[in-house]
Amino acid sequence: MAASNVGGNENIEHTGAPVDGEVDTSPWGEEDEYAGMLEHGRREEQKAVLRLADNKLRGEEAAALARLEPDLVKRAKALKRLGAFDFPEEKPVNNGGMVVMRASKTDLNFWAFYDAMFGTELPSRPHFDTFRGAPVDHTGNEFDARSPIMEMVKAVKAAEIHEVSAEDIRRTYREWMLNDRMNDLAHNFSARIPQWDGKSRLDTFLFQYIGAFDNDTNRAFGKYFWLSLYNRITDPGCFAPMALALFGRQGSGKSNIGRMICKEVVGPIVGPKAETVPMNLGVKTMNPFLRAITGKSIIANVGEMTGFGRADINFIKDFMTRANDLMDQKYEKHIGQPRQWIVMMDSNKYEGLQRDDTGNRRFYPMFVGQLPDKDGQPQWSKDFTIKEEMFNESFWQIMAECREWMKTEGGGDGYKNMVEDVSELVLKFNDDERAMDRGTVHDPELEDAFVPGLLKCRMRYVKKRDGSGRGGVRIDIVDLNKAIMSLYTTSKGPQKNHLDTKLTALGGEFAKDGKGTFVWIPCDNIDAFVAKLNSGGEEYEDTGEVRHAVDENRGF
Repeated sequence: MAASNVGGNENIEHTGAPVDGEVDTSPWGEEDEYAGMLEHGRREEQKAVLRLADNKLRGEEAAALARLEPDLVKRAKALKRLGAFDFPEEKPVNNGGMVVMRASKTDLNFWAFYDAMFGTELPSRPHFDTFRGAPVDHTGNEFDARSPIMEMVKAVKAAEIHEVSAEDIRRTYREWMLNDRMNDLAHNFSARIPQWDGKSRLDTFLFQYIGAFDNDTNRAFGKYFWLSLYNRITDPGCFAPMALALFGRQGSGKSNIGRMICKEVVGPIVGPKAETVPMNLGVKTMNPFLRAITGKSIIANVGEMTGFGRADINFIKDFMTRANDLMDQKYEKHIGQPRQWIVMMDSNKYEGLQRDDTGNRRFYPMFVGQLPDKDGQPQWSKDFTIKEEMFNESFWQIMAECREWMKTEGGGDGYKNMVEDVSELVLKFNDDERAMDRGTVHDPELEDAFVPGLLKCRMRYVKKRDGSGRGGVRIDIVDLNKAIMSLYTTSKGPQKNHLDTKLTALGGEFAKDGKGTFVWIPCDNIDAFVAKLNSGGEEYEDTGEVRHAVDENRGF
């Protein structure tokens, strides 16, 4: 019931309908009026924000289109018209009697200019490429003290930053690029890897491709080879201490393998110049090589392993195991560069690879067009040629399988375990090769004098005291050296390691007693040993001489 109007209207109770004499002009009731106004204000604010966002998006889209202009001066003018330059540091200047704000010549303003000119998203903007170990400018080239900068100076002026020098631009542009780092090779490589088709190739493709024998060590090393390549590309500086060493006839295509890998992987970065880089392990400094390969190739190619001494071998072993290099870039300071390349070797001669008598874990030999051994030495076909189409059909699927392997086999830890396992297989294989005098350094005069020298020596048949009952001939080393020296045409005589290798290949064991150092070579008796030396064939020449020594049957 409505209240009485007596005594005024201060006690009037509104029921929602206008009281006589009042006009209700509000769309809301009195209690809802304030809330409704707030809601209306919020809606208008949201519309304004959306309009601003839409305008900003349109502005960004327009700026992105402007950045497609290759001419930097034209690009700067277009971005200026769009209001894309937002300089954080400005100062008032008198311009024809009017005071206007103008961008100061400061580093922050230069960096704001580069942000507007090139955007803020990788990989399109200039940046520091960790593959090349250098800043990469808007042209895709390495930026250094000799890079042209004139067009950029003109573009900065078009954006109305005045009185700048080329040195201002060179310094601030380089600093700006260093702020963002990306590995161009890894980015490009990963984007090109297809979906794996599920067909396993990791451990079989390499020996099938080059025509080598199918055995456990070839399979294991084939897997290592592809995974080390994949990981050095995607994880620069990872552990990759072993090199594939290919041996076969000239023209078999063995040197093309590294070249084809480079063209596939590095070609999109460096263009048709993608190629393997020769690595001479006998030089005093590796810095020229490091400058030649960094950012340009992923395969270091080693030639024949001949002419190296003990110091060289120790250096090679150390260098092969490194994951990073301290290099001196031209026009730049010393930088530490993670390795993004692997080592390969190819040669027509197996001789010299197995020169390290302390063990060879670094180079694993595989034979192109491999044939059964002849006279205990590896052989390869004179007609076999590697088919390049096999590589073209399979390479990217192998890389896809590598990516899958890393996902399912323990990632980096699984890879390291695999490398260590293969390293042990390589060491054992090379130890066996050296023991059989395969791949060792040969002295031509020693080859001629070895068997005649043995036959000139006094031989004693002795048995080992280890309970095995094994017997063999004992030959004093002093006597053997004298006998061989008497057959040499030069005065230098045989090197000890060459002679030791040939004796070891016969199964010889070295020992000392009161009479001096001697070699013990297992055999049934002296006659059998002499008959073996006179057996003919390519490894031992028949001298026509048989020397029977006294069978003393003494133990040692």
